[in-house]
Parts: sequence; C-alpha cells; structure tokens
Amino acid sequence: QSSQQQQQQPVPLEVIDMAAQALMVSVLEGSDLGTPTRLSVATALLGAIPTRGFLVHPLNVATEAVWEGDECVCSLANLVVSVVTEEIDLVVACGVPGCADLIEILMGVQVHRVQRAAIAPLEAWLAIQDVPLSSR
Repeated sequence: QSSQQQQQQPVPLEVIDMAAQALMVSVLEGSDLGTPTRLSVATALLGAIPTRGFLVHPLNVATEAVWEGDECVCSLANLVVSVVTEEIDLVVACGVPGCADLIEILMGVQVHRVQRAAIAPLEAWLAIQDVPLSSR
C-alpha cells in the first residue's frame, strides 16, 4: 500500500523544473546529432507524449500551480522549444508518433498566461519556417 501512496503523491514543482532543465541540456548536446542512438532517443521522447503524457502532464501541473509554477512553466516551454529546434527534421516530417502532439503543445504554450513561456515558441516557429515546404 505504501507504493500506491507514493505513486499518488504529486511531484513537487522543483523536481519537474530540475528535470526539464536537465533534459534540455541533454537535448541540446550536439555531439551525437544524426546518430542512430540520437534518433532512437528522440523517437522515444516524442512517442512518450501521446502514450505517457510527457510534457503535457508536467505543463498542466505547473500551470495549475499558478504563481508557484511560473518558473517551471518557463523551463518546460524552453524544453519544448529545444526538442523542436534540435530535432527539427524529425518533427516537421511528422514521421514518428508524437510529432503532431509536440506541435500542439507548442501552440498551447504560445498562448500561456506566463509571458516568458509564451514568447519561447517564437524560436521554434522561426526554425520551422526555415525548413523548405517540400520537407514538411
């Protein structure tokens, strides 16, 4: 029963914030760009959006926390943008599950009440704009 209680306890915003920042550093690591391992990890991350609520659930939790969650929302917004910009070819081709979900998250973030978070998607939209239409 104690394991059930542990699963039901909400994750503190600080933990979500730190996890988002750590994952963003990993996503931004460019030494493995184009490798099969990187593609596998990116595919797993994107696939976790529709199947496990990756990014969606943490953003909802942080948004519901109103003022306490603002920094967390910004970290998550930056993570979303980093995933889009670093995996731009994979995302714009919508070749794996979760790509369309990631774009929907990006659209949701751009209308967020926290202005710093809402501005973050502009970088992703500019990156997507640079991809030729024939590749999208």
